[in-house]
Amino acid sequence: SRVWGSHDCQIQPGTNLRTLNVDHPVRVAITWSGLSSQPGCAGTRQRVGAGTYTLYALLAGKTGKAAQFTIS
Repeated sequence: SRVWGSHDCQIQPGTNLRTLNVDHPVRVAITWSGLSSQPGCAGTRQRVGAGTYTLYALLAGKTGKAAQFTIS
């Protein structure tokens, strides 16, 4: 099930305009509070527990490779 989304509870929404070159990786740092979230920041936010999770990235309708990470 969905745990968190980077746009759910933005404090300072904005844009990050970049020109992306074909076949050149781009890294973007995102700081996560460790709390769950829902679209529109609805509901109660809770600390996400230990476990293995899957990260899905989406940019302009294109999906990147899924990546697993562990919280201990």
